[in-house]
Amino acid sequence: MKSTKLMLITILCLILSSLSGCKKDIVESLLKNNSYVECIINYDTKLADLEKEDTIFFIADNKTRAAELAGQIRMELGRRLNLIDEDVFQFCWIVDFPMFELDEHDKLAFSHNPFSMPQGGLKALEEQNPLEILAYQYEGIITNTNNPQKFNSIQILIYGVLPPIVLAVANWSVTTLLDGKGKMKEIFMMICYSLFPVTVFGFLNILLSNVMTLDEAQFITLINIIGWVLTGIMAFMGLVVIHEYGVGKTIWSIILTIVATLIIAFIALLVFDLVQQMYGFVYSLYKEITTRYF
Repeated sequence: MKSTKLMLITILCLILSSLSGCKKDIVESLLKNNSYVECIINYDTKLADLEKEDTIFFIADNKTRAAELAGQIRMELGRRLNLIDEDVFQFCWIVDFPMFELDEHDKLAFSHNPFSMPQGGLKALEEQNPLEILAYQYEGIITNTNNPQKFNSIQILIYGVLPPIVLAVANWSVTTLLDGKGKMKEIFMMICYSLFPVTVFGFLNILLSNVMTLDEAQFITLINIIGWVLTGIMAFMGLVVIHEYGVGKTIWSIILTIVATLIIAFIALLVFDLVQQMYGFVYSLYKEITTRYF
């Protein structure tokens, strides 16, 4: 064990001396006053399964900072060694997560977020040591099918803004032929106002998803269904009022609006494909000219 300790001290000294010119006695003094590094040094290399060309990382800092740096090193090594499959999204269920921790000022703070259910309920908050309380931490992933590694703000903007615009144009083009009274601006505003229940219930689901268990997740689905039903009712009544239609004519206009929306989507795909081909042709022409003459 002593030879192992001296070997690791020498390795650490060589690493640090190459960076800052430190001396072996300085390193030994540092190791004697640091319980974490001392623990690593006293660890038997056989138990660690160390072999030739293995690497040991020494992190000298407080416990929180050392854990943070070690996590960053682990992720960076995973990326550089191609150990992370970017095409796979795997769930990690952490159900016994500490609810509280001490911050940098040694004050009690939430380990992750306050939207958590403590294991043991209110009794645990009243009787247990806060640092010993565990929480049910799900972070909403029970009902969230989105991959955070593929988050795209432009895509979200397109999916959120483009559908109401397309529906407004399609409905206006149809109702113009059916003697509808509504203008395109009024139709667009009506569709946006009709989405109010979905928006409100969406925020409610975000809050509930952080405290509900897997067995309770069906209530979130039920809330989503109620939100979309209310949105459909508001949009239907809005079309009746704006265009001054009866129920039958409103249903007929909705069917024609769906057909018009499909036609608009088909034309948009054709235009997009044409633009993409033109861009590819111009780019290939530019590359050929720059390669041949420059």
